[in-house]
Amino acid sequence: MNKESGRKRVTITQVAKQAGVTIGTVSHVINGTAPITEETKQKVYRAIHELNYIPNVMAKSLRSKRNYTIGLMIPNLNNSFHSKITSVFVDKAYELGYSVQIRGYEYSLERELHEERDSCNIGG
Repeated sequence: MNKESGRKRVTITQVAKQAGVTIGTVSHVINGTAPITEETKQKVYRAIHELNYIPNVMAKSLRSKRNYTIGLMIPNLNNSFHSKITSVFVDKAYELGYSVQIRGYEYSLERELHEERDSCNIGG
């Protein structure tokens, strides 16, 4: 469910139907994996915009067997300088289709090494 509106998340199938193309075409437009005419791209982008479609990063990871998660270690989570940089980093990662896991080590070498070890064991 979409927390903001209380509605279910828009699917790639709905985007394809709205644009009048196949699911595969929508996927190719989003991922840039095949040559698609400019006219078709515009139809897909218009449908994406109209439906407020946001690709599901988890589904993409499962399909491609590739993890779209970036780990970010911050020396101090309460420092406003680090917070501002982290915010910009997370926004850019989101634009590029990545999610970000943030960990703080509070300037402790022991905690930093522990967080680093734990991060390497995520999902595997």
